[in-house]
Amino acid sequence: MILKFFDGRTLVGTQLQILRQMRQLDYDTAGTLAAYVERLRERAAMLGYSIAPKGANDQELAENTVAEMLRVGLLERGNG
Repeated sequence: MILKFFDGRTLVGTQLQILRQMRQLDYDTAGTLAAYVERLRERAAMLGYSIAPKGANDQELAENTVAEMLRVGLLERGNG
């Protein structure tokens, strides 16, 4: 999967790999992936976007987070 982040950066990989890349780019590696997703949700809300990702494990959470970010336009599908 190739996605473009709202700031123009390109991310490549599975949804889980993409979320981990986003986390590294944010220098936000402390805590769980669920805690990072909650911080993403809060930041999205500050920008006027409403996302509500859920998941029973990291894989589901990553899939739902990417889907929500695509839905509201924080991520776009890239070419490739």
